[in-house]
Amino acid sequence: MMKVVGNGQPANTRPVSNGILVNGHLYTVQTAADESGDVKDQTHQVLRQLETTLKNCGGTLADVAQMTIYLINEEDAEPMDEVYREYFSEPYPNRATVVVKSLRGSNRLIEIVVNAYPGVMG
Repeated sequence: MMKVVGNGQPANTRPVSNGILVNGHLYTVQTAADESGDVKDQTHQVLRQLETTLKNCGGTLADVAQMTIYLINEEDAEPMDEVYREYFSEPYPNRATVVVKSLRGSNRLIEIVVNAYPGVMG
């Protein structure tokens, strides 16, 4: 069974769902709703949105198994990690951080792709 899961933000205008829960596995992508801030601001936004998405399907951040983080500036990796440590602790999710040329949006600095198992791991 497949269920669409929201993150508390207005519906996306692009043809994409915020999160899809299939047989206890959550697939979600989070981007900052407000792109005016720096990478720390945007990281807080995406991780709070992820928390809301997980909560909406009975989970917590402890249920995140894997994530891929996309940044457009390599120098943003350390400030992003500072914020990341406020939300996650050991054992950390498996993670890749990738620097790309650009992300869709006027000033999007970060995008995360997450695989989680709400209510199973935490």
